[in-house]
Formats: sequence, structure tokens, C-alpha cells
Amino acid sequence: MKFLKYILLLGIMLNAQTLTFNGQKYEVIKSPVTSKNWLDRNLGASQACQSLEDSACFGDYYQWGRKTNGHEKISNESSTKKQLDKDLEKGGKYVVVKHSSTFDWRVEQNDNLWKDESSMNNICPAGFRVPTQDEILNETLNAPKPHKVFDNKSAFDNFLKIPSTGFRTLCLGDVVRQGRHGSLWTSSAYERESFYLDFNPTEAVMTTGARAEGLPVRCIQN
Repeated sequence: MKFLKYILLLGIMLNAQTLTFNGQKYEVIKSPVTSKNWLDRNLGASQACQSLEDSACFGDYYQWGRKTNGHEKISNESSTKKQLDKDLEKGGKYVVVKHSSTFDWRVEQNDNLWKDESSMNNICPAGFRVPTQDEILNETLNAPKPHKVFDNKSAFDNFLKIPSTGFRTLCLGDVVRQGRHGSLWTSSAYERESFYLDFNPTEAVMTTGARAEGLPVRCIQN
């Protein structure tokens, strides 16, 4: 089994391409499951993961649908404001904490902010976008062994090397559960929430969450 994993990873490395985006260098890796191309790490991460607890590969924590403007940085924990989207369109970098029963960072709901590469808030490199619910499902929960994800350890063993990043809470704007709990946003919306991959030491599921939560993003190529 270990030899098989080594061969699969070697094949991914040999087919890798590189790109630079927002000051970070990324590898482009090909899925052994779907043949889709992905970034080798979470958006904003300084390196690919060496372990599920490797903080250098955690990347940024985006509120769903928001553009890259500084709000996503983990160092922004203390810069929270109960502002609405009209206050943030001029480049505001503040994390928007819970302001209403909608648990959204926006005044008006918009399900299309990360819909595809042409979306006005697309945060991925040119030719890449935030993946859909089905695209992440196919590579993780619905993938065959040895790629199937069922907890945080198997998430790291997956070819995407998904770390246990924790998440930014919607009420206080603090990042919690690092090293145990992990997640990835999708571009898929559901009612007032959005879908994301969620996992911990005992399970992994595709669920929905409030758009004011801060979660990592892994980009897929068109």
C-alpha cells in the first residue's frame, strides 16, 4: 500500500507545473481520480503540507464569496468589525462577525460571487476557480481507496494533502480547532448557506455553513 501511494505521488510530481500568484509559488497537480488539475496547497499557503498539523500549509481563511483583500489573513484575528458589505466594497479588510440572523457578511445575499472564473470575486489564479460541491466530493468522500476521505488523517493522505486548518468563527472572528478540524469551501450555495467539506479525527462530511465563517479554499483548473 505504501509503495502504491509512493508511485501515485511520484506520478503527480512528475506531471507538476508551477505558477506564481499573489507572491506565492504553487505546483499544479493532476488528480489520480478524476484527472482534474488542482493547486497543490490551500490558497495563501507558503508550502505544500508536510503533516496535517503543518501551519505553513494552512493558507488563508476566506468568508464565503469575498474577494482577496486582507480579511482572509490569520493575522487579522483582532481586526473584526460589525460592518456590512457596503462598508467593505472600498477595500475594507475587516472580518465581518455575525450581524444578523442570516449569518452572512453581506447585506444582500449573492449566490454567484464564486460561481466561476469570470465571477467578479474569483480569488483563484487565472484559469482556476473555487471548485463546486461535486468536484470536491469526487476527489474526497466519493473517491475510491486509497484516496477516499473519512477523517482528518485520510484527508492528509489524500493526493490533495488537505490539512487540519481549523476555521474562523462567525461570532468572534477567532481561528479555532487547528490541528484537529479541517475544511474547504466550495462555490456551491444552498439557501442562505454554502457547501463545504468538513472533517475531524472521527468523520468527514459535505455540509453547509454560514457565509461569515472563515474557511480555506483549494482552487481547481477550468
